[in-house]
Amino acid sequence: MQTSEQLVSRKVLASRWQCSVETIKRRTREGLLHPVRFNQRMIRYQMSEIVSVEKEASGLAPIVSKLRLSPKVGFGQFLASQTENQK
Repeated sequence: MQTSEQLVSRKVLASRWQCSVETIKRRTREGLLHPVRFNQRMIRYQMSEIVSVEKEASGLAPIVSKLRLSPKVGFGQFLASQTENQK
């Protein structure tokens, strides 16, 4: 039985995470995201991986209160702060 994986573009992912497309590119270079490349311009991300990253980040919820982040901080900004803290 073959299941089809939902794929999303950088633009859609950036909108979902409330960040810029450049941030998505940066997260890809850092190895946080693993794109599916159809050609040089057509790049997509697997929804299962996106959900996995979101679940992992939501497990860090107590850190959000410790950092006293504004409720207006988007998921992309939250992820960026976590990546910086891990270095």
